[in-house]
Amino acid sequence: MLYSYAGKVLKVDLCRNKIQLEPLPLELAGQYLGGKGLGTYLLLEEIDPRVDPLSPDNALIICTGPATGTAIPHKGYILVFKSPLTGIYASSSSGGSFADELKYAGYDILIVKGRSKTPVYLWIDDDRIEIRNAGHLWGKDTFETNELIKEELGDNEVSVLRIGPAGEKLVKIAGIFNDQSRTAGRCGAGAVMGNKNLKAIAVRGTGHVEVADMEGLLGLMKELHNIISDKMLSYRKWGTPASISTVNELGVFPTKYFRKQQFAGFEEIDAETIREKLLVKSKACYSCSAHCGKLCEVLEGPYKGAVSEIDFETIWAFGALCANSNIESIVKANELCDRLGIDTISAGNLIAFAMECYDRKLITKDETEGIELTWGNHVALVEMVERIALRKGLGPVEPGRQPLEDCFKFTKEHNA
Repeated sequence: MLYSYAGKVLKVDLCRNKIQLEPLPLELAGQYLGGKGLGTYLLLEEIDPRVDPLSPDNALIICTGPATGTAIPHKGYILVFKSPLTGIYASSSSGGSFADELKYAGYDILIVKGRSKTPVYLWIDDDRIEIRNAGHLWGKDTFETNELIKEELGDNEVSVLRIGPAGEKLVKIAGIFNDQSRTAGRCGAGAVMGNKNLKAIAVRGTGHVEVADMEGLLGLMKELHNIISDKMLSYRKWGTPASISTVNELGVFPTKYFRKQQFAGFEEIDAETIREKLLVKSKACYSCSAHCGKLCEVLEGPYKGAVSEIDFETIWAFGALCANSNIESIVKANELCDRLGIDTISAGNLIAFAMECYDRKLITKDETEGIELTWGNHVALVEMVERIALRKGLGPVEPGRQPLEDCFKFTKEHNA
């Protein structure tokens, strides 16, 4: 009996439309415990370290671990790949139900290599694996893609991992999304997936995971849930924004692109304000009792109707780092990131850096096409999120005009 693992590695070569199954290397799984360890080992086996991150030869490896598919909380999947953003090894993780479905379908690890000639998506239905046409999905945002694939497959319980237009356009901060808004956002995994012409991976599993000691596991789960209930009360009520007031008081809340350590407008974007003005309901990942996800909706003003789950990192990146105290604009910016498919932390950092450059007059309205990137300008912030995701405006420049590269050089010398 194989406990905690499905026992199979699924390999897909999009160049050759080839699907291959291999046994999970159990000795290695024990030696490199967890999805990240084993995935990292396999990445080094699968690719040449010198490979261009946006080459078909780069691998996108989706890993589960021995806890996946069990009642153990706080788990998800790990992506490992060579990053188009940094040019080196990268990993990114996400919660939700995708990893469990992959495990229930019978696979511990999925390795995707190659590049399809046309847009495709992968459909994994237990032992049935298909590479399907995704031409009708290309250009759709992540929300639309999710719904269209579920409708096409006739199964609302399918878990769909997908990219948005940013991944298709190879934006180097593009992420990969699953469930409604769970994100493997870091280091440009979405660009790797988009470069492969792979729009989505849909999975539905009907199997289960065998555990060696179910009674012992249930006892552990009871203990863990008691700890979570006792120690994470603030997260259950407030979510990760509970930390905002504390880090600001401690003087470790980076503000105005790291110029300052405290944000005078923190009360306008903290957990209490979110709960009073925006909170719709709490959400949790599969088998987790923390319920730290806080779904918010803007009820009035210019961003009325915007709906998204905002967390500490997103609020910091689009809030204090940009000197922005408009919480409704942060909900809207986050929704745009989720729809178009980019990482909120990287996007907020980029916009804050551009505001820093604008403030120092290193870039002007000519480079920004009329957008005033002044500190706290939430209208400009929301506009820039869309422009980053769609590669419009300030980022792509003509040969010989490299304002942002000049800014990086200036700030490096200034801070030396």
